[in-house]
Amino acid sequence: MGHDASGYLDGVVFLRKPISSTTVVLVALGYPAVLSWSTQEPISSTTVVLAGYPAVLSCGYSSEQPPDSVDWYRLEGLDAEQERTHLLYHDSNSGTFAFGNYSDRAEVVEPANLKLQPVYMSDNGDYECEVPTTADYDTFLSKVRLQVLEAPDGPRITGYSPPLFAGQTLHLRCESQIVGDVRPTLVWYNGSRELSRIDPSVWQPETETAVLNYVLDVSKYDNAKAYRCQALYRGPVGVREQKITLDIRYAPTTDIETPLGKVVREGDDVLLRCAVDSNPPSTVSWDRLEGDMPANYNLFEDGRLLRIVKITRNFHGTYQCKAENDLGVSTTSVELNILYAPSIARQVLDTAEALVGENFTRACITDGNPPPTVRWSREGSEEILDDPLYFSSVNFTDDGSYICTARSEVKYFPESTAKFRLDVKGPPQIVKQNTIFSAKENGSVTLECEVESDPPATRVAWKWESNSIESGTVGRYSVRQKETPTSILSTLTIKSVQASDFRSYQCLILVGRYSVRQKETPTSILSTLTIKSVQASDFRSYQCLAVNVHGEETQVIVLERATAPPPQPIPLVAIILPVILVFIMVILGLLYYLRKYWQRKLPWTPKYLKNKDMEMRAIEDDYLPPIAQDSASPMPLLPGDDPTNYYMEPDLIRDLEFPRDKLSLERVLGRGNFGQVIKAKAQGVGGADKPMTVAVKTTKDGSSADAKEDLLKELKMMKLIPPHPNVVMLIGYCTKTEPVYVIVEYCALGNLQNFLRKCRSKRDSTYANIQVDERLLTPRDLASFIWQIARGMAHVASLKIVHRDLASRNVLIDKNKVCKISDFGLSRDVYDTDNEEYEQKTQGRLPLRWMAPESLFDHVYSVKSDVWSYGITMWEVLTLACTPYPGLSPPAMMERLRNGFRMSKPVHCNDEVYDIMRKCWEDDPEDRPTFIDLVRLLEDVITKAEDFIKIDEIPAAMYDESNSKKSKQEKC
Repeated sequence: MGHDASGYLDGVVFLRKPISSTTVVLVALGYPAVLSWSTQEPISSTTVVLAGYPAVLSCGYSSEQPPDSVDWYRLEGLDAEQERTHLLYHDSNSGTFAFGNYSDRAEVVEPANLKLQPVYMSDNGDYECEVPTTADYDTFLSKVRLQVLEAPDGPRITGYSPPLFAGQTLHLRCESQIVGDVRPTLVWYNGSRELSRIDPSVWQPETETAVLNYVLDVSKYDNAKAYRCQALYRGPVGVREQKITLDIRYAPTTDIETPLGKVVREGDDVLLRCAVDSNPPSTVSWDRLEGDMPANYNLFEDGRLLRIVKITRNFHGTYQCKAENDLGVSTTSVELNILYAPSIARQVLDTAEALVGENFTRACITDGNPPPTVRWSREGSEEILDDPLYFSSVNFTDDGSYICTARSEVKYFPESTAKFRLDVKGPPQIVKQNTIFSAKENGSVTLECEVESDPPATRVAWKWESNSIESGTVGRYSVRQKETPTSILSTLTIKSVQASDFRSYQCLILVGRYSVRQKETPTSILSTLTIKSVQASDFRSYQCLAVNVHGEETQVIVLERATAPPPQPIPLVAIILPVILVFIMVILGLLYYLRKYWQRKLPWTPKYLKNKDMEMRAIEDDYLPPIAQDSASPMPLLPGDDPTNYYMEPDLIRDLEFPRDKLSLERVLGRGNFGQVIKAKAQGVGGADKPMTVAVKTTKDGSSADAKEDLLKELKMMKLIPPHPNVVMLIGYCTKTEPVYVIVEYCALGNLQNFLRKCRSKRDSTYANIQVDERLLTPRDLASFIWQIARGMAHVASLKIVHRDLASRNVLIDKNKVCKISDFGLSRDVYDTDNEEYEQKTQGRLPLRWMAPESLFDHVYSVKSDVWSYGITMWEVLTLACTPYPGLSPPAMMERLRNGFRMSKPVHCNDEVYDIMRKCWEDDPEDRPTFIDLVRLLEDVITKAEDFIKIDEIPAAMYDESNSKKSKQEKC
């Protein structure tokens, strides 16, 4: 239009600089346009407005008083000879009168301007206002022009025509009309995100269309996305937009979800969901790669959900979902692992025969998932035998029944047992009893020969020189055979006899607390040779011969002449022994006097506490003194105890035998292979009125004698440890009757390993924080844990005790988050050794990942090897109980340790904390710190825990269980 419009005031447009003989006002949508002055030109002003919106034509009349009347006319025809059509008459007293089609849309606004609302395209043209003036009785005339323009079209999007395929490039074009000075701002959006923008200033006056292009390389993720173009006009036109939703075609992708897991038990239902992403939609099918699909399966959700009802072991394997559309095919597989209880093949039950001297092997053929562990035992014996059952040279003593037990690592699966009978056959065996008999001349004597045989002996005879007698009497000689047929000895064992057990029993098989054992004996023949009126020629050797289908055996029996025994001299030992006993009593009396003397010097100090122990007390501000007790009641020795193993003064050993009837067992807290821990209430501990909650360690029913001996050894070790706040305290024991109970303090939060793992709070599959009882577990808590463990071990080490199994699983934690060293089952007291080390002579189940190199490779244990284990435990605590050496199998770990490998620093720990760990892992045990040194080093860690340990920086991947390819050792 060529005009400089520069300001707005109350809807009036002021044109400051006319460029031609006409003045133009462009009225924006929704605003009136008023021309504020008149000129000498025939057309005093031009008003431009969009069709459909109001317009105000300025009369140009100005006066302090409003006019009495105003007339507006529409001018038609040529400019020189225009005809006037009366449009509107306004009287200030009587109102406004409009004519024709203006009656409903024309009015006069102050002072004499014409307002049309709305404006049509037919309103284009010239208008004239006439105002009588009172000053000189003249008339004011003004001519104005109205130019009506069509409203601009909204934005239009071009360049997209479905279908569109992933990987193509899309050129989108947004166009919007420019009408006069009505220029839009164009903007591309994807949802609420702005992609591109262009402002009105770029459009030249002659430009008729505003254009904004956007180029997009489409992928399947753009499917169903809405792209929109906005045209932003100033004024009443406002914001207009158009949008398109993309339809992107792409081949399917699949993934299998397992809501009930990939590991299921036999008989459970299975759900597999095939997550398909495709456009257009795909057809979905399922298949089992190892064979036919189960008969009892159903499909839901258009075939995407596969349900198998009560799956059986025969349908384990790989299941595949297949999705197909016009653009491609996608398949994904998942392997189902079906767990089922162990079972034993029927052939194990068959009776087997073996000949004496032969080798015999019987394998226990089992089935189960996971594969069960197999063991053999002999009926009536607690000895555990390996599978396959093997005898290198069968003997009659091997005859009997053997039981194969298959046990699954899945706890809720019952174990399976099978029994078979080994029937040992072979040549007769003569029981080696007395082979030399004596007799007097003219007297009589009976020689005995006992024969055991399976199958029974067909012949038993006595032979001497040329004589042979099987049965009957020949002269002075008579032979008698007494046969004992095969018998079965059946025994009934009742555990924990109760009042109801005092009754009559029949020979039958019972269960529960009752167990029955059967022992079958082979056929036995007692053959006797009786000689009457013994003569000198009868003093000779005789042979007892036994024969069956498998062979024969002979035993020589000698008959000697009986003589009177010579007088026996008084043994020299009977003289020397009393002298030695008197000497020993004198020495013992002297040692007792010296002990009492040193006891008065050191009121409670055991012999083995040195100056180091006094230093230990100095750093233990809450050190507990020993419990006083009556010296007249020394601690009784338990079965198998050696009095020389006690290093405490006799009057310092507390008698903690606890009345069994004051102990109330509640529930099992945990079980091992042979032992268990039970929560209980103990009445009258320390004279208290209220019962105390305690933990009771005992053996399980049917445990071996070795298990009971191990429990007594652990009790013996705990008796040597004075009370300490960071060591589990021994409260008492019940040892006078079976079963043995060891009573210790109860720690409500369990072992530290499980406690730390429960503290992980899962949020969006990431362990972003750690919670304990709805309270935040802080870096100071973790630092306190490792400091407390060091304090407890410093106390144990001061007693010259090697723990040998220090790990977070063997540290208990009470309700106040106080850590306590426990589980002294592997501990050894090494006070009386020269080098303060313990060398293991046998190989058992060992905590390999916590053991020092000298313990792994040389089987040598010391307090310094416990320091190494403490460094591993410290790493466990700071990683929230991750498995040490993640990703390494035990053989690989041992090989790398041999080459100097050490675990790296946890990323969320300070270098100073890691340096303490590395000090514990020095190759040379002498270079490792003592536990007292560790206590002092860790005091600074506690005070600056937030600087040393950054919990919020723990990598989420450490605890990510979603990756099924992780090994058991890699998972935390």
